[in-house]
Amino acid sequence: MCYLKSPIKYGDLRKSIKEFYKKNHIEKIEEIDFLIKEVLEKDELFFILNGEKALKKDEITKINEVLKKRKQKIPLPYILGYSYFWKSKFYVSEDILIPRKETEFLVEEGLFQIKEKFKNGLIIEPCIGSGSVLISLLKEVGKNFKGIGIDISGKAIEVAKKNVKLHKLENRIEFVKGDLLFPLKEEIVKGAVLIVVNPPYISDLEMKRVDIETKEYEPEIALYGGSDGLNFYRKIFSCLKDIKYLNPISFEIGYNQFEDVVNIGKEYGFLLKNFRKDFLGYKRSLTFRSQNG
Repeated sequence: MCYLKSPIKYGDLRKSIKEFYKKNHIEKIEEIDFLIKEVLEKDELFFILNGEKALKKDEITKINEVLKKRKQKIPLPYILGYSYFWKSKFYVSEDILIPRKETEFLVEEGLFQIKEKFKNGLIIEPCIGSGSVLISLLKEVGKNFKGIGIDISGKAIEVAKKNVKLHKLENRIEFVKGDLLFPLKEEIVKGAVLIVVNPPYISDLEMKRVDIETKEYEPEIALYGGSDGLNFYRKIFSCLKDIKYLNPISFEIGYNQFEDVVNIGKEYGFLLKNFRKDFLGYKRSLTFRSQNG
């Protein structure tokens, strides 16, 4: 089916796609400018200077191919095969969660915890997914830091490896397949200068509320955190208590989980040291340290 028909001017393209989105109940109107620029590989200046010119037929074909998939509610990053996070481009696939803007606060928090306090060391990220958090951290802190990424999904690790290669960090990141921190030897975990985690944290109730794109296409294993959404925090804190880990552990949490995660931390002997709010004012990134640290 042809969604956009020739001729159509560059200056009218956004309006036409917006009408298509509304007609097909696609809520993410804010992504339209990004879609146009990425698919046509044009910058803003081009559209300003060429608003009265008509798109070429092959350009309309490219746009229509994307719109056909968006009509099925396939998320745009999965269609393109990549997304942008922090300051860089990252490959994505339906095997991993699409990096979110709010997770950039986790990168900010991680940098705050280590940049002025450590000159070198190891950063560990369980639930690594695309690798966007660990890669962004390592690019910021410099060559004296290395990383270990862990994921229970072998397919997720393959995506993360592609991103490590894209960012030329092959000599600084290694991967381990397994559940959270359990595959690593205790001395390795204890020696980390930072553990950073964006775990699955959606509860039974919240799973019923997630948008259709997330529910239908993003992997449930990367979303679901147990009946109350807090299973992974309990498991990680328990593991860290057992090995007497003393350095900072930074988490992303759900918008309504602040008090619950703080209380779980206390239960296992970890005290909240810092937090960051997201764009909507929710406490989204938290850092804990052992009360014995």
